[in-house]
Amino acid sequence: MNRDAMLRWGTLRRRKTIRRVAVYLLFLAICLEVGARVILSSRLIEGIINADHDYGRRQKWINARRDLPPDSATRYAFDAYHSERGWALKTGVRDLPVWNGKILNSNSKGLRGNTEYPYERVPNRIRIAVLGDSFTFGEEVSDHETFCAWLERLIPDSEVLNFGTRGYGHDQMLIYFRSEVHRYKPDIVILGFVYENMQRNILSFRDYAKPRFELVDDRLVVRNIPVPPPKYFLRSEWRRCKLFDLFAIIKATQRYKSGNMEREILRTTEAILGELVREITQADAQGVFVFMPVGELIGNRESRPEIAERFMSEFCSQRDGVEGFSLQPRFDAENERSVELNRITHWNAHSHAVAAAEIKRFMDEKKLLPVPR
Repeated sequence: MNRDAMLRWGTLRRRKTIRRVAVYLLFLAICLEVGARVILSSRLIEGIINADHDYGRRQKWINARRDLPPDSATRYAFDAYHSERGWALKTGVRDLPVWNGKILNSNSKGLRGNTEYPYERVPNRIRIAVLGDSFTFGEEVSDHETFCAWLERLIPDSEVLNFGTRGYGHDQMLIYFRSEVHRYKPDIVILGFVYENMQRNILSFRDYAKPRFELVDDRLVVRNIPVPPPKYFLRSEWRRCKLFDLFAIIKATQRYKSGNMEREILRTTEAILGELVREITQADAQGVFVFMPVGELIGNRESRPEIAERFMSEFCSQRDGVEGFSLQPRFDAENERSVELNRITHWNAHSHAVAAAEIKRFMDEKKLLPVPR
């Protein structure tokens, strides 16, 4: 065999080897992708991998689509897709049975309850706006049993507007205030502070896709607005590389365990709440931040929630225009008296009544309630 023939033979062998390796790698990639899709589509994934990150939450939402109408944003019939905040309470809900016989209503602007509140102030009334998540919204209680409804009954000549929305982070609350809440010209803005809200501030997908603030040169920059509608995710999901998603979920879980995510949560939350206080002050309102013990926090103070409680206390003490206090001592006292407080899911009606009484007491003590105007 001459030299040229040997070179050609060697070239053909290399090409054949390369083709074999390429086919093998392609087959391996397909197998890994199929395996990742099987793993992520299984409901067991929720119990194996921490879901408190974008990829896990998104996959959880995709898996839940089997049981949801194609145009719904969340698993709740009273939620609607919202292009700025991701989801919001539907407008005009009337006497909807929810949570074992409880009743849910919403007004024409999507606030909890039947009462319609005009943007213009009603003379001789104190107006209080309340921001928060499902505990403020009143999941598992009827309209009249929320602490906002109790507070309105406790304060003479007052209007207490419940802007609480299930599943919100502080980022969505800030956007809500900027776009809508300030238009009501409130005297006082109450923020129901739940420690899980801090985690939500670094997500762009939670119950559904949502906006997210990022710190760029110590300045808040909002991402993911407008929020894509549900059909966008359903249409594009088949093209996503699930192997990449699986690795991203594992990486995010490890990042959470390392403490890096915790530091990002604290920095982002401080910036968001600082901006919210600035907006409240510009609206000539007084801010009141209320730390709300939930679940096992009632009678069982754990390390991370204590960090959140301390964070909120220090934040409020260092800023003008906002007062802060914790409901934890009062709830602990109620628990020691063996009073029935819901420690499993959301507050019951008695918990809401206790919270309203304590908020009223604090505002009286600090002389925060203005003379009706």
